[in-house]
Amino acid sequence: MFHRIAPVGNPISWRHSSPPPTLVAREERCLLLNSGTAALAAALEIASEYANLPKPEVIMPGYACPDIISAAVFAGLTPVLVDITPQHPYMSLQEISAVINHNTVAILALNFLGIPERIENIRQLIGEKKIVLIEDSAQWFPDTNPVSSSFSTDMVVLSFGKGKPVSLPGGGALLIRNSELNNHIKTYSSEKLSFFDRLKLRAIPPLYNCLISPLLYWLLESMPGSKLGETHYDVLDDISTMNSIQGKHLAENIRRYQQRDQTTQLAIKEVLDTFPEKVYDLPSHCNSYNGQRLLRYPVLLPTAASRETVLAELINAGAGASPFYPSVLPSITGVAEHIVCHSALPHATDFAARLITLPTHTNVTNRHIFALKSALKDSQGQPA
Repeated sequence: MFHRIAPVGNPISWRHSSPPPTLVAREERCLLLNSGTAALAAALEIASEYANLPKPEVIMPGYACPDIISAAVFAGLTPVLVDITPQHPYMSLQEISAVINHNTVAILALNFLGIPERIENIRQLIGEKKIVLIEDSAQWFPDTNPVSSSFSTDMVVLSFGKGKPVSLPGGGALLIRNSELNNHIKTYSSEKLSFFDRLKLRAIPPLYNCLISPLLYWLLESMPGSKLGETHYDVLDDISTMNSIQGKHLAENIRRYQQRDQTTQLAIKEVLDTFPEKVYDLPSHCNSYNGQRLLRYPVLLPTAASRETVLAELINAGAGASPFYPSVLPSITGVAEHIVCHSALPHATDFAARLITLPTHTNVTNRHIFALKSALKDSQGQPA
């Protein structure tokens, strides 16, 4: 009863014994910045400078974290949202083609929890147009060395915030693979840390590691007014370089994540395979997924009602299930005034109402796997 695991929650390592990480190849560039949102904003600034248009626009998926809107607003671009395909996290190629115009300077492809976008299909739509293709990989981190070799877009955004694949108290990276963009990179100042900032940064990892333990997470979530995991639109204030305290621990956290086994992920898939009529296993149904390590395991339930039933049972069992982003981007407070959206986003709306993510981190035990099996066995509804 007094036990609940978090939706994400691999511990932060505060050692710095590993050699520096190889994020990009020799001919590529890497910016280590203060957050993943800042890294995306920097990418959009580069794309805007490269295109040099008076009213730059960026095409984005309608179901995503609202931080992508914050980054676009900071960079001075108008986000143009498109729907996704039915039952998949891929952007609609038809809608992308329909909204590309003379103001489009970038397309943001979202790597959805380890399920890559259809990059080559999007490149075919771009053709010879001067449009930069960016991959937001805030929710996935590859095992390759260099890291950039796992991607095929012009730029890649990584995030190192708490609860991300590579967890730190903050930080992000922008990998610039297209050398044509190098002349448009801005220089950012370093983050100025006070004595108390340094104390706070050193205190966050042990505190975070304690709070994601099952007992303390239950206590934290049970507190009146607790808003853990809620999605908000937050304004991006600035872009600066990653501070030295975070930077020197990056390599060790990358090493630990890349060496973490996939036992839990495989156990979840085994359970899902026994209930093909009750759940839509997204990784198994997405052609671009090739067994990548998952931060969360995403699945769709047949209906919104069945999603709520299964989610409630899993939450009651303390199994760390989550609805992820609660709705499409235009429905999140503060977003609508900044965007252009020509579609009602019906597929993204349906996707948001039926999605559950399952934890794959080190606190998952056989008891949580059994709770998933029990919840799916008890669920009712039409086939997924």
